Amino acid sequence: MKHVLAFFLLFICISGFSQDLIVTKSGDQIQCHILSIDTLKIIYRLRKESPRHEIARTEVENYYLSKATANELEWINRPYVEFFSLGFSGGVAYPTGDFASMDANSELSGLASRGFFFNAELNFKLSKYIGLSATYMSQKHALKYLAVSNAYNSYFGTSNFTAGGGDWLINGILFGLNFDLPLKQTEGLSITGYFDAGVPKFTFPEQYVEGNPNPQIYVGTTKLTMSEVKTNSGAIKFGLGLRYKLNKYIALHLSGSYFSAHPSFFNIYISSTNGYSDTINYEQEIKTLNLQAGLSFLFYRK
Repeated sequence: MKHVLAFFLLFICISGFSQDLIVTKSGDQIQCHILSIDTLKIIYRLRKESPRHEIARTEVENYYLSKATANELEWINRPYVEFFSLGFSGGVAYPTGDFASMDANSELSGLASRGFFFNAELNFKLSKYIGLSATYMSQKHALKYLAVSNAYNSYFGTSNFTAGGGDWLINGILFGLNFDLPLKQTEGLSITGYFDAGVPKFTFPEQYVEGNPNPQIYVGTTKLTMSEVKTNSGAIKFGLGLRYKLNKYIALHLSGSYFSAHPSFFNIYISSTNGYSDTINYEQEIKTLNLQAGLSFLFYRK
């Protein structure tokens, strides 16, 4: 009969108004609302607005949770997981291939010097290891105008030509996938990687060359100018790196990446002080190896 009565009381407690039941080893039954449970104690209230009480787990024979309390405690005890991060980084961009060529006599040469770049990126976790990213990138390469003036001076056998102008510029947003694989050997350290693609804006730099091909024949100088032109073109960027959590909310990351694009520029206007003018089209292979460092701010949810 005692077991039947206990079962009846248990049924009443579980089925009525989210009440829970604690059964002590001494046989007492506490009808209550359980607030939290850990390995040492159970914290509960007898009524909604009553003070909190606690009982040591060593004194508890068993406890029974209503469905509402079970759902509540499951939510409370669910761990926080990283679900997105906001990162800022910068570094050095080394041109490669035709983009780095200093042969001013070749139309394939980009004459690009070592550049610098800045990234601002948002990463959204799809799972524990895989995420989506959106990255704003801004990259700048000065053009080696000394190579241009040297080529003109060499061709005309003089030394009075000078050249100058703007820089190669790349700005835009790339979207892609990334991964983050924690290293079990070192807490907080992980291997990262990503593959991004997009259609950023490329700026063909304004350029000029000024000089006199033969001072003994011609008076004054002639200036040839090429206009700045902007265009959008497809590009990809992928890389590998390391991320180290300085604390729960801030991480340091270091990485190397490869950037590749092949933009075409249309209607570049060429004009000269001697009255010559024309428009041309031009395309440039742009490839760089980038080294970067930065900080990420981490955000969590249950």
